[in-house]
Order: sequence, then C-alpha cells, then structure tokens
Amino acid sequence: MSTIPYTMVFVLLVFEMLIFGLLVIPLPRHWRSALVNFISTSPLIARGIHLLKILFVFVLLLFIDAVNRLQKHQAAPVESGNMYGHDPRLDSSLAAKKFYTQRNMYLTGFTLFLSLILERTFNLVLTSVQQQDEIARLKSHNTSTSTDHDRRMSDIVETHKEELRKLKKEIERKEVDLETLKKQCQQQSEEYFRLADRHNELERQGLPTEKRKDK
Repeated sequence: MSTIPYTMVFVLLVFEMLIFGLLVIPLPRHWRSALVNFISTSPLIARGIHLLKILFVFVLLLFIDAVNRLQKHQAAPVESGNMYGHDPRLDSSLAAKKFYTQRNMYLTGFTLFLSLILERTFNLVLTSVQQQDEIARLKSHNTSTSTDHDRRMSDIVETHKEELRKLKKEIERKEVDLETLKKQCQQQSEEYFRLADRHNELERQGLPTEKRKDK
C-alpha cells in the first residue's frame, strides 16, 4: 500500500487544524472581520475551496478503502489459522497490516470529520462577524442621528428661549403700562372726587342766596 496518498491526507489534516485554530483563536474584531471577509469574497480562496472539495472526495474513497481493508484483516487471522495453524510471523505481519489500516481509517475519517466541523465553524464565525459589523454600523448611525437630533433640539430650545425672552420683555412692558394706567386712573379718580367735593361745597354756599332772591 502506497503511503503517499495518506501522507497527503496527513498534510491536509494539519492544514485543516491550522485553519480551525486561526478561526477560533481570539483576535481583534477588525482583524477577524478582515480575515473572514477576505476568505468569503476572494476568488482565489473560492478556487482553493473547490480544489479541497475534490480532494475530500478522494479522502472519502481512501476512507472507504481503509474500512474494507480493516474488515478483511479482521477476518484474515481466522482463515489463516484454519489453513496454516498458528504462525507467529504471520500473526505479526497481519497485526502490522491491521494497525496501519486502522491508522489510515482514523486518519481519513478524522480528516473528513474535521472538514465538516471547519465548514460549520467558518459559517458561524462569518455570521457572527456580519452581525457585529451590522451592530457597529447601527451604533454609528444611531450616534450620528443622536448628534443631529441633539443639535436640532438645541436649536429649538434656543429659539424657545429667545421667544420667552421676548415675551418676558413684552409682559414687563405691559406691566409698566398697566401701572401707569393705574396711576392715571387713581389721579383722575382723586381729581374727580376733589371736583365733586368742590362742586358740592359751592352748591351749599350758593343755595341760601338763591332762596333769598326767589322771595
């Protein structure tokens, strides 16, 4: 059995582990966002992923072959024991072949399993990054909107303050006019009562004379 395909599978497994570690390692949000966006939008990465999918098909074939070989090796000791009796060298050779077959099965199986985990992890990280970018965009928009709203409210408050100052001045002017009017009314009232008293006094003084003239 050639070891070159399984060496390539091992290299692919190490590559998957590196990518998985790069995805789950704590990174600043801007770095992670740039990395994930580059992976999801780069045409070169897209071609690489397409090539990896083809390689995973071959890995799947190697996994199926390893499972079949393992089943044959598990049945081989029984058949060889029935045919040739107990042979230590044959048992050692069969055990070595079984060990390598199990190793190849675990290697290819874990590579396929990690590929599924890697794809799912990347989708989760991509969704998380997109949501974080959307939250950051909404926060920035809300901040700018809040700033504009505060500016408009400040202008409205200043306008109302100016109107209140004008109204206050108008009220003060009206109060002054009212006080002046009250003083004028009081003076006119005092003058009226003074003239009325004077008139009554003159009438009392002139009444006897008029009566004597009538007689």
